[in-house]
Formats: sequence, structure tokens, C-alpha cells
Amino acid sequence: MKRFRMEKCKPIGVPFDPKMKLQRNANGNDESKGFPYQQAVGSLMYAMLCTRLDLAYPISVLSQHMANPSMEHWMVVKLIFRYLQRTLQMKLQFSATPSKEVLGYCDVDWGGDLEDKRSTIGFVFIMGGGTISWSNKRQPTIALSTTKVEYMVNTQATKEAIWITKLMMDLQCMEEKKAMVI
Repeated sequence: MKRFRMEKCKPIGVPFDPKMKLQRNANGNDESKGFPYQQAVGSLMYAMLCTRLDLAYPISVLSQHMANPSMEHWMVVKLIFRYLQRTLQMKLQFSATPSKEVLGYCDVDWGGDLEDKRSTIGFVFIMGGGTISWSNKRQPTIALSTTKVEYMVNTQATKEAIWITKLMMDLQCMEEKKAMVI
């Protein structure tokens, strides 16, 4: 936050309004010369990959505009820094009595991209009260129905669940007869 002069910013409670749809920089000029957009998004991405899964969706959206960001995109980056200012004490935490149960959740934003109508899918897996795996990415193909995109997100989440189950069995954290992927 110091690097981008945001250490004394006014904190806010949410990193990004999911209803906000960012447009591509249509005028074609390079507005990014006045601000370090790529460096800021890269720094936020590092935090997201290591400990801050709550930044997965906004970073996914912002990273789509790396080539030609506009001032609107830079303002959203600043909103995320303001959110981080409020949530500096947040961290991944596991309970003292870890449960061996793995829970998974997934969701999709069908056709959420205004430009090419691609969907954004996301999932999170929790074990012992703490998050162990998460993903948020834009689909490479366009889904023609909500059913198809739900199948896509469930397929990705199921592949991750199978991998986690096999890892837990290899680490002897889970018995084979108790492992079940739904």
C-alpha cells in the first residue's frame, strides 16, 4: 500500500461491487501512462494468490484490462486498496480441532462480461474451518444457457474436489472408504 501511496486512504467495507461492469478502454488512447496499473494489479494478485481469496473476483475482472486500462479501472484498483486498509487484520485461519470434512461451494456469473458474454466461474473448498483451495476465472467459451454454464462450473469444482480427496488420502488425512465426491 505504501508503494502506491494508499497507506492513509479512507477504508471501505467491500472490495468491488459485483454489479459494476467495467468496459474496455474504447477510445484506444493509452491512459495508463499516468498511473502504475499493471504493477498495482500484480501486487494485489500476489496477495490474492497467497492469502486473500476475497480478492479473487475483483482481480479476475481487473486483469482482463491489463493491456489498455482506463482511469475507471485505476479507480477500481484504488477501491480495492481502500478495502485492504479496512481488512488488514483478516487472515486465513484453521481451527484448533480440525475437521477432516472438506466442503466445497461453487457459483457462476452467466454471461457477465458485457463485451463477449463469457461467464465467470468460481469455487472454494474449506477444511478444518479454513479455506484450502479457491479459483475464479472467466470461461474460455460462451455458454448458451444457464444449465450449460452450471455444468461447466460443477465440472471444474468436481475436478478440484477429486484432486483434494486424492491428496488427503495420500497424506493419510482421509480414509478411502469415507472419501466421497458429490
